[in-house]
Amino acid sequence: MPAPGDKTIVHRSEESAEVFGKQLRLKAITEWTENDPKSSKSRENMRRFGLAVPPLSGVVAVFAVLVGKIPVIGAISIVLAATALATVLGLLTLPPELAAIARAARKTRESKSFPRQDDEEAVIRCAIAYAWESALPPILRWIHR
Repeated sequence: MPAPGDKTIVHRSEESAEVFGKQLRLKAITEWTENDPKSSKSRENMRRFGLAVPPLSGVVAVFAVLVGKIPVIGAISIVLAATALATVLGLLTLPPELAAIARAARKTRESKSFPRQDDEEAVIRCAIAYAWESALPPILRWIHR
């Protein structure tokens, strides 16, 4: 925000499109939660599922191998299946969040919050990228890095 008494039309920020993209996504999620709490709660539950199920299935699989109930290949397949299930469920709940981001992006465009259209587009792309990233279970993000 400009300082009181500042008459400059264009203000520059030290923040990157990444930071503004995160803020736009959070704003979109907040509005989505207020407008459609059931859908947003479903998305949050799937995110939690993706956080918990793959690691817990790994722990269960390791103990099953140690006890001798399943072979190592079976343990690996259990972990992969749980990760795949978490990924599919996360991706299935992604479209409503992308729609919420699109609504927030439309409001941002109408309010002309950014002096350049390129900056605006970069922020919107970052917000969408964060939505896609959050759809994947953290174990996949960890393996990717």
